[in-house]
Amino acid sequence: MYENGQGGLARNATKAMELFTRAANLANPHPAALQVLGSHYHRGPKNVRNLTLAKYYYEKSAELGDSAGYYRYVNRMI
Repeated sequence: MYENGQGGLARNATKAMELFTRAANLANPHPAALQVLGSHYHRGPKNVRNLTLAKYYYEKSAELGDSAGYYRYVNRMI
């Protein structure tokens, strides 16, 4: 919701990434959060681009069954 400014919340990319990171680091991580983090590190602002982290998050997302994570891992990282 913070990512796109939905539900009456102001757009806040920093807060969005904080929440995606928390969801990705849970004992049972959320696959979509992993995929979003991969995307952020793959195509985000130049100061945060990190292809090693992008590949890691895409791969973890794919392992948990996220089709977007799988697609991005296979088509962009290998």
